[in-house]
Amino acid sequence: MGDFNGTTTGAAPREAAQATNEIVMALQGANVAALGHPDRASLQDVDWTVQRGEFWAVGGLLRSGKSDLIAAAAALTRPLAGTHQLFGRTMGAAHEDEALEARQKVGVVFD
Repeated sequence: MGDFNGTTTGAAPREAAQATNEIVMALQGANVAALGHPDRASLQDVDWTVQRGEFWAVGGLLRSGKSDLIAAAAALTRPLAGTHQLFGRTMGAAHEDEALEARQKVGVVFD
């Protein structure tokens, strides 16, 4: 299993002041599945919360789990364990229609 040795950066001070404290995404105690091996966790026990108005950048070494983390946060994959909420909905319990509706509100860039 890879260790996430990267960094996550929250909103800049001016942008953070504009945040409304509304949580739009939360991973709690999540084991994030590896994209190439969906039955194996690439990251374990992830706690990450994003509030409205925040912008994040995730960086790290090759194969450290960056893409896996972003895919899980955007509800493109489901955590193997833990909870994931997106726009107030628990994604594990969401029907596919609800999950699709939530995904359509998310924007991510892989570079």
